Amino acid sequence: MTDDPVLTRILAVASADPRVRAVVLSGSRADPEAPADRGRGHGVVFVVTDVAPYRAEPDWVDVFGERTILQRPDAMGGALPRADGGEAWLMLFEDGSRIDLTLVPVAAMATYRHDGPVRVLVDLHGVVPPPPPTDAPHFVPDPPTAAAFADVCNEFWWVAPYVAKGLARGETTYAHHHFDVVLCAQLLTMLGWDVAAASGFRRGAGKHGRSLRREMALEDWARLEATYAGADPEAAWDALEAMAGLFRDVATRVAGRFGFDCSQCDDVRVTAHLRRVRAAVGSRGAEAPGEATA
Repeated sequence: MTDDPVLTRILAVASADPRVRAVVLSGSRADPEAPADRGRGHGVVFVVTDVAPYRAEPDWVDVFGERTILQRPDAMGGALPRADGGEAWLMLFEDGSRIDLTLVPVAAMATYRHDGPVRVLVDLHGVVPPPPPTDAPHFVPDPPTAAAFADVCNEFWWVAPYVAKGLARGETTYAHHHFDVVLCAQLLTMLGWDVAAASGFRRGAGKHGRSLRREMALEDWARLEATYAGADPEAAWDALEAMAGLFRDVATRVAGRFGFDCSQCDDVRVTAHLRRVRAAVGSRGAEAPGEATA
């Protein structure tokens, strides 16, 4: 049925288990536009009569082969119950293959929505909802509202001074948390709107921006690469300025596309503040932790 040994293994497990009523392939293996490399895992949904028996015998996954590591995110402390009653079993195997298996009860199929591209491989009783067309857009954001656009701009420019403050204090982890986690998220959101709008919202930035290199102009991609820096303070300052400049230009472009007021970005005043902080640090050197005021 397939020349993919991992998929053959998956289908054999499903065929031998009468509780499995359907098998759905999801993720990059079901996406005809995804890169066909060795890094692709196998995202799979087993539609089963009941998930509880599998939870009661966690070693049942041994049937897939010798594992390097297993994660059950839905069974970890603090995880909220899934709305569909399912559970994920994420497995990396000694041969380097990976299976991200999700068990979903048949009862959930009445309201089930496919997440991204899928291929229905087995459906014994016709319980799986029809998959989206193969050319349907995936991971494409909705067009931004004026309020959403203003919120992203405000969050970016509000948090940028936190990065400057951390760099001024020599607090590397503090600065990089706000830079790598908070600012980057706002930039990726803005870039997502920009590339989606350019394609008429038929294509997007992809999951976690993985398609940006393909969708962005070469010049903008080079500017995005310049926002990634290590722990060296001067390199971090340069990356902050690069990110601020790229965000400014992309936000201006998005604002122009949708008729938004980009003055809400607070760009000019915050950029001037960042430059004053950097200039002050340059004249005296980074402060030791605890020396600067909050």
